[in-house]
Amino acid sequence: MLNFYRYDPTVKPPFPCGFEGLGEVVKTGANVKSISPHQPVAYMKNGSFSEYVVLSEREAIPLPNMKKEYLSLLVSGLTAGISLEKVGEMKQGLWAV
Repeated sequence: MLNFYRYDPTVKPPFPCGFEGLGEVVKTGANVKSISPHQPVAYMKNGSFSEYVVLSEREAIPLPNMKKEYLSLLVSGLTAGISLEKVGEMKQGLWAV
């Protein structure tokens, strides 16, 4: 699942500013099951500095509430996770001492 969250090297300037964002769902499509209007979500998509962003259901990460601290979990948290997995060779069930 980590590959889904990597930067897209095919995107070249100019492109809309912002890559990670938090927001509240305004409206959903008829077939959307996991997200509802007024649901706080996090997302990573070019243009996150825009007033409105259109997301697929897969791009919206449901949040329990709208805390600004969640924003740091996106790129910074995933970068740390990838580093621990790839460089640190961490495996599930192992503990660092």
